[in-house]
Amino acid sequence: MILLKIICKINIVIVISLSSINAFAQTNTIKILTDLGTNYDYSYSIAFQDDGKVIVAGDAWGTPCLIRFDTTGGLDNTFGIGGKVFTSWNCSSNPADNDIRIQQDGKIILGTRYYNGSDDDFILARFNSDGSPDLSFGDNGQVISSIGSYNDWCNAIAIQPDGKILAAGGTNNAPASNYNYNFALIRYNADGSIDSTFGNNGITITNIGLSNNIAYSMVIQQNNKIILVGEANDSIFSDFALARYKTDGSLDSDFGNGGIVRTPVSTTYDFAKSIDLQPDGKILVAGSAQSSLSNYNFALVRYELDGSLDNTFGVNGIVLTDIGSDFGEAVTIQPDEKIILAGSFTNGTIYDFATLRYNNDGALDYTFGTNGLISTSFGNGDSEGKAVTLGNDGEIIVTGSYNPGSPNYFDFAMVRLFSSISIGFIDIDENLANLLLYPNPTQSDFEINYSLRSSQEVTILLRDIQGKIIQRFTDNQLMQSGNHTETFYLNNSISSGQYFLEIRTSNYKKSIKIIKK
Repeated sequence: MILLKIICKINIVIVISLSSINAFAQTNTIKILTDLGTNYDYSYSIAFQDDGKVIVAGDAWGTPCLIRFDTTGGLDNTFGIGGKVFTSWNCSSNPADNDIRIQQDGKIILGTRYYNGSDDDFILARFNSDGSPDLSFGDNGQVISSIGSYNDWCNAIAIQPDGKILAAGGTNNAPASNYNYNFALIRYNADGSIDSTFGNNGITITNIGLSNNIAYSMVIQQNNKIILVGEANDSIFSDFALARYKTDGSLDSDFGNGGIVRTPVSTTYDFAKSIDLQPDGKILVAGSAQSSLSNYNFALVRYELDGSLDNTFGVNGIVLTDIGSDFGEAVTIQPDEKIILAGSFTNGTIYDFATLRYNNDGALDYTFGTNGLISTSFGNGDSEGKAVTLGNDGEIIVTGSYNPGSPNYFDFAMVRLFSSISIGFIDIDENLANLLLYPNPTQSDFEINYSLRSSQEVTILLRDIQGKIIQRFTDNQLMQSGNHTETFYLNNSISSGQYFLEIRTSNYKKSIKIIKK
């Protein structure tokens, strides 16, 4: 008999609350792991809907996908199949960065890459609010754009006030092994057709460094000018790179040097991954800067409106934060102008989610977490934060991926923090650990092994792929601390196929794919 082991350890953190929080914003910090059924599930982007639901986009072993969580943190069964949407194309089994945006009408736009059989192209897809393809967009809901002779990678999208859609990334005019990328920017009309009034027949290509120039993030200013941020490389080392464009796609000569700004944050490798605008229009860029052969620091750089460094921020416009080996991936600005930086870090061999908060001058906000840092571990493997957004009542939502220790296994990971009402964090050491399910597939019975470090109510149930509950095994059953092994039997009426076993405590939920033979 072959045993398929699914292992997960979850730490639960409690926020001390000074005021009440509404529906989605509970007092508990919540961590959620989602298994999409492949060995490689990576999440890269996140969006918060007006109704409090959260959409996360990522990649399931080369297939782009979306998940929507309802206001309780559970999968939203009104979206796709059981809260999940898988696209009809793949990225040649390689994880692909992506970005999502929600239109004012509630439709969802995904930008990522499409493998055409020999190389990658830009692809945009639009979905209705229920996750179904919007057939009024492009060709049956999709638009594929080839730019250069080789790979074209779409990493960021944005929606203009007039409804036109921007997509940015990199285009490679040399074989993939040469990595000769330039910034690439395309504008589409609201129906998915390319806007020929923008750039050169809808496309703008910008060369900054000698060999490798890729945009990872984009923002639209109040005057509708467009800023891309990424990296520029001169064959060995890389710098932060920004380019600003006018509304017609031409470079804005009033910004930096002919529309381009290049900032060497360190003397070696610097990677700018995210951009946001302050209420006063200043430009905030986040990423990483190498400090030694094997160490990187979190990096924040703030620019004036003309692209010059803002000397009132940090040291000459630059803030470096050294915790261990640190990688900044996403930045957002709270309504009180405090700055949230999300990414990952390690002080040893395991990476954890890192969420940092800074004051407006670039100093760490020591009222946040521990000396400005909240570290989130999902277990004994690497946890990598990739995207951040703000929800209601000061809620901070970070998404990324978690590897429970196996080299061939990743899950979507998400943490929801409630910072504005928090006066500190208490680790209550209330873990659901060493979770095992076997055999899988099964004909009728299976065992679950898990450990509790304190007495908790546990619910275990079975859902079909539409999310409907078809069998309850336990329902808020009080279980004592310690190791537990339980055997369950599937109802005879359940037909062969794929299902999801859901395991919940008061603050943790995980869905595991289970197959009945």
